[in-house]
Amino acid sequence: MIKILRLKKFELKKIKVFIFFSFVSIWLSVSTEFNDLLIFQNHKSLDYIDLVNFIRHFSVYVIFIISLLVILKNKVKVSFFNKLFIFFFVLQCIGLFITNNLLENFSYSISSISFILTIILLGHYFNSSEINTVILLMSLILLIISLLSFLPNLMEYISGKGTLYGASFDKSKIFFEKLSPRSSGISRSLLIILILNFYFHNNYRKKELFFLINTILITFILFNQSRVIIFLLFIFLIFIFFGKGFNLKSFLKLSVYFVLLPILLFYTVGQIHKYNLKNYSLKIISQKEKIPTKTEMIEIEKELRDRPIIRNISLENFSSGRTNDWISLLREFDYKNALFGYGAMADRHLINQSASNALIYTFSSSGILGIIIFIILLILKLITIFKSLVINKNNINNERLFLTTIVLFILLRSIFETSYALFGIDFLVLSLIYNVISKSEGY
Repeated sequence: MIKILRLKKFELKKIKVFIFFSFVSIWLSVSTEFNDLLIFQNHKSLDYIDLVNFIRHFSVYVIFIISLLVILKNKVKVSFFNKLFIFFFVLQCIGLFITNNLLENFSYSISSISFILTIILLGHYFNSSEINTVILLMSLILLIISLLSFLPNLMEYISGKGTLYGASFDKSKIFFEKLSPRSSGISRSLLIILILNFYFHNNYRKKELFFLINTILITFILFNQSRVIIFLLFIFLIFIFFGKGFNLKSFLKLSVYFVLLPILLFYTVGQIHKYNLKNYSLKIISQKEKIPTKTEMIEIEKELRDRPIIRNISLENFSSGRTNDWISLLREFDYKNALFGYGAMADRHLINQSASNALIYTFSSSGILGIIIFIILLILKLITIFKSLVINKNNINNERLFLTTIVLFILLRSIFETSYALFGIDFLVLSLIYNVISKSEGY
């Protein structure tokens, strides 16, 4: 009997280690694709980057097979939501076989399904304390990705050599020759980290450190100037300012740390940028061993005007071209494929551009069937949020409230981004957080 118990404990430990490894591996696989598995077919000599990207993506397939076997062998219960979520990504494969979209794009669905299977196992085998550790780990991964993406751009900005908005999204050695996150993606990650920092606020021994970190995160969000994220940040701060336990002293303290200091830092660094930009431009001219001409000085002044501290917003292009992308995608869509769509990455296939809307992406990738499943999934999420925030509002604690806020914000973001409809950071965050909430609500 003792041997059987020890064996069961050993088996449980192995499964938990595998779940933890799977969670980290799939997070690290972000930005990889099927082509990363074809390194041995390439004629060029292999380097460590090729090998790392191969391992990053190959691990997704290994996790998919093992997770599925563990669930079937141990008869792990799978919620209706997760079954439907898996089916949602299966639908994104059908169009790949009946259109001229790239068949290898099925790899994005495999990545998504692998993570859902991992989350199912995590919810079954991990207790609440262990799940909190996983959420903390996710926060650290997000923070590392954000800092690696943002800090080099910030240094360039301060020196006057570059801009911040739109500065990312280039292939980077830091990300193993993959595209670094856009400024909107960095902002999204920073906002999630900010909310999770509130989730873990009771873990801080020194509360001033908690406030200081929040000040830095808010300032960094302002630097990236993503209008959607700044709007969501504004909503979150209103919630923080006027939430439970509101008093004047707290309001003033929050105003200093979360409003005045971030705006002051944003403006100060912007002025340093403009000063260094002028000096940098003059230095470039002086290196040519000549005195700047009047024309060159006019060009420098024009450059300063063209780089305002606050991003220019054109009423004619308020959506940053998204509405044009939506129209183009729907125009290029052949409606004989309306039932199943074009498969994963249909937007890139049709217009070589992101759909920038989860619903439109879903229609292009999985057709009418995908739209139906997407709407059902959305309704289930909204029911869970409503139950958490309204029906059980007297029993909800601050921690679950912050997690619910993250889910709500990702849903709102999906109006202007592909978001969780495709494998990526939004999908990874939503999959974990929503399952934690729904488990606590008894779903």
